[in-house]
Amino acid sequence: MRCDNAKELRKILEEWGRSIGIEPQFTKVYRSSQNDVAERGIQTTESNVRAMIKDAHLPLEFWDEAAEAEAYIRNRAPAAPEINDNTDEQLKKRTSICPEEAFTGEKPSIDHIRVWGSVCYSYINPASLPAGTRHDKLMDRGRIGVFVGYVESTTKQLKMYAPDLKRVVRTSVIDVDETKPGGDITLNLSITGTILASQGTPNELPIRNSSERPRKDGSPAMAKLLTPAEPTPKQSVERLKRSVGRPRKVVVQETVQEETPKEDKHNMSLSEAIEPERSISDIDVNEQHNDPDILLDKNTHIEITEDRHDNLLTNADQGAIQSNVSIPIISTKRQREDDDEDPQEDDSKRIRAFIAELMAPYTQGSIEVALSTNAAEGTSHINIIPPPQDQIPIPKTYRQAINDPVHGDQWREAIRREIEELKSNETWIHQTPPKSVNLVTTKWVFIIKYTPEGNVERYKARLVARGFSQVKGIDYNETFAPTVRMDSLRMLMAIVAKEDLECHSVDIKNAFVNSDLEEKIYLSSPDGVDVSQGKALLVLRSLYGLKQSGRNWHRLCRGKLVGLGFTQSQGDSCMFVHPTRRIILLLHVDDMLITASTKSAVH
Repeated sequence: MRCDNAKELRKILEEWGRSIGIEPQFTKVYRSSQNDVAERGIQTTESNVRAMIKDAHLPLEFWDEAAEAEAYIRNRAPAAPEINDNTDEQLKKRTSICPEEAFTGEKPSIDHIRVWGSVCYSYINPASLPAGTRHDKLMDRGRIGVFVGYVESTTKQLKMYAPDLKRVVRTSVIDVDETKPGGDITLNLSITGTILASQGTPNELPIRNSSERPRKDGSPAMAKLLTPAEPTPKQSVERLKRSVGRPRKVVVQETVQEETPKEDKHNMSLSEAIEPERSISDIDVNEQHNDPDILLDKNTHIEITEDRHDNLLTNADQGAIQSNVSIPIISTKRQREDDDEDPQEDDSKRIRAFIAELMAPYTQGSIEVALSTNAAEGTSHINIIPPPQDQIPIPKTYRQAINDPVHGDQWREAIRREIEELKSNETWIHQTPPKSVNLVTTKWVFIIKYTPEGNVERYKARLVARGFSQVKGIDYNETFAPTVRMDSLRMLMAIVAKEDLECHSVDIKNAFVNSDLEEKIYLSSPDGVDVSQGKALLVLRSLYGLKQSGRNWHRLCRGKLVGLGFTQSQGDSCMFVHPTRRIILLLHVDDMLITASTKSAVH
């Protein structure tokens, strides 16, 4: 049993190991990927719980009931993917089974499944009412509540939250209204410390102020009622003066417009009605626009000049004070607090402009718009918009590829190359399979490789095994294969930049099939491969798609590199260092990153 290093779990598993022989395996610190199956299951549960709570309009206090109900439903739903064009009845039966049936051997009933978090009504027996209260015939015979889950031991009872009892109860007579979310009724939760305590903790994002930070004053409910105070026109113009970087020519052009009648506001569009307004402090005068003038208002334009911008800003200040001008949003970036520009920021702008110039021939000009805006804003990222590719349809199956009326010849040639490479590498041999042996199915995967200019480089086809058709303990055992940590990659890039090292990336073609396969795995006849009647393909190499292929490939690379004098890092099992030749190598699946002081050392 594999788990993380939680103290309470270590103690239990070590006791199990001593008493009943279960071997505990603990992951390395900060390497949760080693327990990938459990972590992926937890992530799936968390995602489903968020969706269930949001759909039912319920507070966070119901998360445990949602998680329990989610696990109950997932154990009664088919866990394996549907296989296209599957004709193997035995495989079809095995992949359509749910975890509950696989565990108990009985197909579970799902007739009692209801939409979680819905409003429900449960029968109340008058004899169960507290003593001293009414028991007459006009008393209610039902209570309203929220449906929250199932009882593991029986399908004849369901669980509901009863607001009048303030707890979860089990009931056998219940009517669930799946059209009404349970959060819309009064929940009457026993919670203190919040304004809307009876309705629990809302699962909503916090209201943010103009500085994009959560409010510190008041609760989320009160935050909705609070709005930041808008600066006065004079304060706005003073901030505009401070935000001016390099002075440019200024021209002020202002016209008078009549005030819109109040009754016309009801005829505004939705975008006009909800568009927020900002004061002049939020205008980025350094931002580049297609229009040479900077739009401040529908009838006010300001252009900045070196020789008289101070005087004209003063005029704009007076005009803003008199007319109390309100400015729509043009830029929402944070303004500089001083007029001195950072030299490093200028260098950053020049580097981005240089990269844009280098990339322009390969992006057909699409990068220029994104980069000009970013350079004006002074952000630290370059948003590269790739050129639109000609949409060549990617076939989903072998039949679609070879029968494509336009690109069928290219796909057939790609399939032929893939089969020839697999045969030349002695990936399999033809053999009569034993009776009742598990035959692993295969699938063709197609993709188109493009050049940096956006042209088609080649049509690529790959034959992969359907790993989910393997049987644990027969077709595979261990499957874990490490990948390089991003911390190691960033650190290596920093060393390369500082030491001015040579850095080369190597993509190994058909990497996995270079490693041997220990288990005996038989493939059913793949499409496009000639297999005699009664024969199957005994796999000798780690074909792509097999669960242990990545592990076998990493083991092969580690053995070869250690034989060449490399040392495997103890901090990252995908980093190898040659102590004498000063070579650092990172291994990530079938890609290698090699750094050294000279090109000859890399080669």
